[in-house]
Amino acid sequence: MELMYDARESVDSRAELSPVWWLYLPLGVGILLIALAQLAPQFYSTWLDNERSPIELMHTLIPAAALVVAIRSLRLPALSALPLLRVWICIAAVGCFYIAGEEMSWGQHLAGWAAPEYWATINDQKETNLHNVSSWFDQKPRMLLQIGVIVGGLIIPVYARFRPEIRAHRWSIILPPGLCFPTAFMAELADGTEDLIEYLEIPWVLFYRASEVQETFFYWFILLYRKRPA
Repeated sequence: MELMYDARESVDSRAELSPVWWLYLPLGVGILLIALAQLAPQFYSTWLDNERSPIELMHTLIPAAALVVAIRSLRLPALSALPLLRVWICIAAVGCFYIAGEEMSWGQHLAGWAAPEYWATINDQKETNLHNVSSWFDQKPRMLLQIGVIVGGLIIPVYARFRPEIRAHRWSIILPPGLCFPTAFMAELADGTEDLIEYLEIPWVLFYRASEVQETFFYWFILLYRKRPA
């Protein structure tokens, strides 16, 4: 048991991360997108609402960065005492690889090739990816991710404020750190306000393509949910 906790402490030692990355930047990006949607909708639709926009590019770069972090984490000697954690990190790495590749249609959005004829007939957007073929490759994994963001990014940090012993549990190493809260909050703000505005039939939007904005904060959350070397 003592070896388990020693190894856990080594793997879970996170270098101090500046609040610029986990607080000011995600909140700033969210505020900027809201402001552009209200004050410059034409600019937003022209430059931010297409497959090669900065938002779409972030959907590839952020998971790719998370993949690098996951691979680096697998090299930690302390993981030899935590085989299940190694499996968990491998699953996370595969997920990041899948997201980064799918978001750029495995290079199609950059190179501009046409999907093979057979694939184009079964793909909703005629792209070289899986997530437009079946909900099992898109909506269902997204739903699982959203549940993880809500539970791990919103509920657990609030619960830990009143019951800090949850962070001392032997498996608390897999719990997202509290610094994931702002990105989780922004992700659910984008989704929740879109549903509320639609329900109330309000003739304006908080975010354009709120689902894409939500994905940006989902992936930011994944990047922050990392195990860093001591």
